[in-house]
Amino acid sequence: MTQNISPFHQTNGGMVAAAADFSNPFACYTLLTQTFVPRPIAWVLTENEDGSHNLAPFSYTGAIDYDPPALIFSCGMRKVGSTDKKDTWANLERTKRCVVHIPSVANMEAVNNSAANLGEGISEIDTYNIPLTSFKGFPLPRVSDAPIAYGCKLIEVINLGHAPMGLILVEIEQFFVADNVIEKHEDGALHIDEKAIDPLTRLGKTKYGTLGELIDIGSPPKPKSAE
Repeated sequence: MTQNISPFHQTNGGMVAAAADFSNPFACYTLLTQTFVPRPIAWVLTENEDGSHNLAPFSYTGAIDYDPPALIFSCGMRKVGSTDKKDTWANLERTKRCVVHIPSVANMEAVNNSAANLGEGISEIDTYNIPLTSFKGFPLPRVSDAPIAYGCKLIEVINLGHAPMGLILVEIEQFFVADNVIEKHEDGALHIDEKAIDPLTRLGKTKYGTLGELIDIGSPPKPKSAE
C-alpha cells in the first residue's frame, strides 16, 4: 500500500508546505476550503434541457466588476478526471443565462440539499420542493425566499487547472433586492441592511457560517497632503 507523505514541515510558529508537494490534490482542497474562510455562496439557477430548473451552490465565487456589474464562480466536472460537465456549466453554455442568488441562513437546508450529486438533468427544485417565483424583467425565475438575486448572462467560461474547473464569468442584467433588507431608497441608490440579508457563508468540511458582528470603523484617514 502506498503511503501519502505529508508535504507539511514544522517551522517557527506553524507549518509550511509547497503546493507542488501535495501528492493528493484533495488534501490541498481541504486545506484551502478550511482556511480561505468565510466564503460567500453563489446559489445558481439554470434551465435544464427539458425546461426544468437546476439549482446548485458554489463557494469559489465573487464580484469582479461594477461597470458593467459582473460575477465569477467556478464549476467542476461531475467526477474528477471526467469530461462530463456539471449541469450548471452545461446549461449555461447552452442557454447563456442564469440567476445567481445570495442565500440567507434561513435557506441553509435548501442550499445544502441542492449540493447533492443528483443525476444529469434531475431538478433540485422539484426534488426538494424549493419554491420559485417569476423574476420581473428576466426570462428565468428566482428562488422566492432568497433575499438577493441577480439575473445574469454568460460572458465567458475559462478552463482552469488539471480537473479542469470552469471559471464562469457572468454579467448582471437584472437585480432583485427583498423589501425587508432595504434601509432606504435615496437619490437613486439603495441603502442595504446586511444583517437583514443574514447571508449564509461556507466554511470547511460540512460547516456553514453566519455574518456575525458588524464593525464599522469609517473611511481610512486622508493623507495630510490631500487635506
